[in-house]
Amino acid sequence: MVTGAVAIAIYVMTQTEFSKDTKEILRALIGTFTGAALAFFSHRWHQQKKKIHEDRAALFLTFFILRAQFDDFLQFRSILFRTIVGMHNEYVRGPLPPLWAYIKPFRYTFNPANVFAPESLVFLLEEKEGRSAFIQLQFVERTYLELINAHADMHECAQDVQKKLSEGPHEAPWDVQERHLGPALAAKARDVLFSALLRADKDEGRFTEALMKLNTAGHKIFSKGFSEFEIEIMAPLKKENLPVLPDRIRTHLGNLNAANNLDAA
Repeated sequence: MVTGAVAIAIYVMTQTEFSKDTKEILRALIGTFTGAALAFFSHRWHQQKKKIHEDRAALFLTFFILRAQFDDFLQFRSILFRTIVGMHNEYVRGPLPPLWAYIKPFRYTFNPANVFAPESLVFLLEEKEGRSAFIQLQFVERTYLELINAHADMHECAQDVQKKLSEGPHEAPWDVQERHLGPALAAKARDVLFSALLRADKDEGRFTEALMKLNTAGHKIFSKGFSEFEIEIMAPLKKENLPVLPDRIRTHLGNLNAANNLDAA
């Protein structure tokens, strides 16, 4: 609009006979309009640059949160697998215990503040790739919070089991210990243990998929100058380098996975 007014003023001034004073007035008006136009477009350019900078910063922060969540997942899985295998190595010296006996309290400090800020990621919704990344991030965040809850439930139940068993006969056969524990607590101990194991066993792909979609969205939205985010998993935390779970644990875990797949179908 401003540039159009300037163009009209210039055209009128060049095509029409005006007095010297009138021409001076027109020149002043043109200068005013031109200055306003430059200020308008300069402000708009700076606002666009500011938005790009803020969106890029939000994407970087999201990556660091995702990496922190994934690191918690990897550390928790490593501790859980090593704890179970260590207990099994002690149990094999005598009669194998029931599955609930593999539960053991251990502390791990998660950070519930490691959650995404969806209001800062609204720009992702402008592109198809961004919308896919946004949805996956919500999915991963729910996975992370469920992992925190699974650990809390398992740790609390394991403490209850230890307390109950400490009140009963020491070094008694497993069937005697289970009767003392009671069927409800024994079943709960088994279930919360395998709930945590299910999370640890199959959720890695959710984090890696979120990273992939975040990079795809970054390339689409920022194109030039976008550097892909990478997460390097330390060798001891890679699943193939963890101690192998006992056969009976893996069998029960496989049955639960198969049952969940049937329910999902």
